[in-house]
Amino acid sequence: MGADGARLGTNSAVFAVDELAPRLGRTAANLRVTLVAAHDAYADSVAGAAERTLLGRGIRLAARIPYELSRPDWPEVIDRLVASRADVVILASHIADGEEFRRAMLAAGVRVGALVGSTMAQCIPDFGNDLGADAIGVFASDRPPSFFNAGALRPAPRAIYDRFAAAWRVRTGGEPTEEGISGFAAAWALFREVLPAAARSGSIDPETISAAARVADLPDGSLPNGAGLRFSSDPARLGQNERSAAVIWQWQGIRKSVTVWPAVLASGTIGFVPLPR
Repeated sequence: MGADGARLGTNSAVFAVDELAPRLGRTAANLRVTLVAAHDAYADSVAGAAERTLLGRGIRLAARIPYELSRPDWPEVIDRLVASRADVVILASHIADGEEFRRAMLAAGVRVGALVGSTMAQCIPDFGNDLGADAIGVFASDRPPSFFNAGALRPAPRAIYDRFAAAWRVRTGGEPTEEGISGFAAAWALFREVLPAAARSGSIDPETISAAARVADLPDGSLPNGAGLRFSSDPARLGQNERSAAVIWQWQGIRKSVTVWPAVLASGTIGFVPLPR
């Protein structure tokens, strides 16, 4: 139901071209984008989608720099990053290595126009907690977090989201997490759309539920996280929700983040471009 790695990588690339390039005084013809990616199935899918999107927009990669997740050679990665003369870095990492990469950049004094984390590290509170001011300016390509603009939702999904968020606050004392929002939206689609459709066909069994899910067709903005629902039948993306919700948000203070793209779900504006340090 949620955004897969390919969607997050694609969003990072589109954001780099449409939003970051103009702020850096670049065009598609001269924007230099470097991909840094852990070498495993998930990070490779993120980086691969980002690269395909960039090539489709007429941008040739400055470099694609892989590293072994179990034993990253940060000096080599940083040397190659410097040599690439990147305007924008798109990082496909996991959690610990994503933080280590940022620390390696800072220790080496490497300056780039923007850093977009497209997987895990930059997308969780620990990144801001652990790095403090060193996280400021970094972007995250992610599912909608609690600080997306729920006011942009249509009236029905907005009412659903408000009920969910209120119940979450009562039970936890805090705002809904990104995972909680995504899980709730997926469950809502199952219990309010797919299962009733299966029941109307006269049976509730795995085959009938699966058939109902495959023909579900909800436009973007139908679910309480801004998503729609349409499962892909393309063998390369079989079962992925092609209308999943995904955003770009940015660390703009110590443990403070705002959603900045797309505009319809944004709770703030893009800042800190070029990256301050």
